[in-house]
Amino acid sequence: MDTGTILVAALAFIGTLIVGVVVPFFLVRQSARERREDLARQVAQHREDRDAEWARQDQVALKAERATVELAASQKRIADQAETAANLAAERDAKVAGQLSRIDAQARRIHTLVNSDMTAARQSERDQAQAMITVLRKVITLAEERGLVPEESDIDALQAAEQRVVDLDRILADRMHQMRAVEEEAARPGAIEMEP
Repeated sequence: MDTGTILVAALAFIGTLIVGVVVPFFLVRQSARERREDLARQVAQHREDRDAEWARQDQVALKAERATVELAASQKRIADQAETAANLAAERDAKVAGQLSRIDAQARRIHTLVNSDMTAARQSERDQAQAMITVLRKVITLAEERGLVPEESDIDALQAAEQRVVDLDRILADRMHQMRAVEEEAARPGAIEMEP
């Protein structure tokens, strides 16, 4: 083998070595650099996206905070208005309750007066019925003492008068009970005084 052949073989070996090792080395390096640049672009894009998302979240949080403050202020205004309305309603209710108590007391007084007048009228009617019973009994007794048969109309009138007295006694007892109840109500502590 001669030197020229060895030299050609060495050059071919070196060429193959360069093509087999050096070219892939540069290709790998170029690919690594492109991957780094691509990764850098992706990282930069991710940071931009993240910063944009944080900015959007900050705006949403700011809007939510403003809405919360406005809602709290609105709720306070509504609560204040409700409290004012409740106070006015309570004052009005107290005033109306006082007026109704006075009206009720006056109505009870009127009822008592009317009841008293009606009771007096019923008592007078009872007294007249009792007097008629006395007269009819005397008429019937006189007729029987003389041997006469009492008239049927006198007997019917006597029975009707006696029944009327029984009815009036029941009505008068009920009226007296009602009057006592009204008087007891008026006498209890805390009762509204009636104007004369």
